[in-house]
Amino acid sequence: MQSILSECLKNAFILDIHSVTVLARRHMATRGRWILACNNEVDEHWYNLCHVLGQHQLGPYPPQSTCLMVECSSTHYLLSIFSPDYTDWLGINALECAIRLAGVSGEMTYQADVFSALAELVDARWVHHAPVYMSIHKDDGHEYMHGIKS
Repeated sequence: MQSILSECLKNAFILDIHSVTVLARRHMATRGRWILACNNEVDEHWYNLCHVLGQHQLGPYPPQSTCLMVECSSTHYLLSIFSPDYTDWLGINALECAIRLAGVSGEMTYQADVFSALAELVDARWVHHAPVYMSIHKDDGHEYMHGIKS
């Protein structure tokens, strides 16, 4: 990410979604992730996601390009499911559907890693323009809502 920031500063880039996406592609830094905050159900979600990943059924990406991670705090867990390219909207949606089919419910957000990393390196005021998507799974298991969360 430091190389992307250096190029932005050297060439006086305006840090908008288009210029950062161009640089992310150039530097092969297009990874993104679905993030789910969970508590008691973290073990069940983890087990189900590992199972479908092992069966090569976790979305359109090959297993070696999809990664799972859990971050722990004193009050909750964050479960992340990574994808290789945040600009692949069809792949992101297919991955979301696969996550839901694995039994994961609740609100999830999708974030591009490049925007999060750059926000830590520069003044974060521009970061709200980053493509962050929301998915809300209704209790009946049939409705999804997508949208940009600003």
